Amino acid sequence: GFEARVDHLVKVACMGLYPDKHLGKTLGQMRATLHRLNDEFGVHVCGEGGEYESFTLDCPLYHRRIVVNEWETSPIEGDSMAP
Repeated sequence: GFEARVDHLVKVACMGLYPDKHLGKTLGQMRATLHRLNDEFGVHVCGEGGEYESFTLDCPLYHRRIVVNEWETSPIEGDSMAP
């Protein structure tokens, strides 16, 4: 079997996802929220419509885990769908 991957949200771009609240969370942490947004707004829980982007920090294919020591957000001003 495969070991669990560690994916983190690095971009949000839909109703109900907010940078200050959701960026940096794992997909596991976001599961209930994504299913709720699917029910409310039709958000694709896998992000296939560009609702969010994720970055994999660790998986069995990597020689070692990627470590992110610092990050910053870069909001898109004036876009209500991708705040």
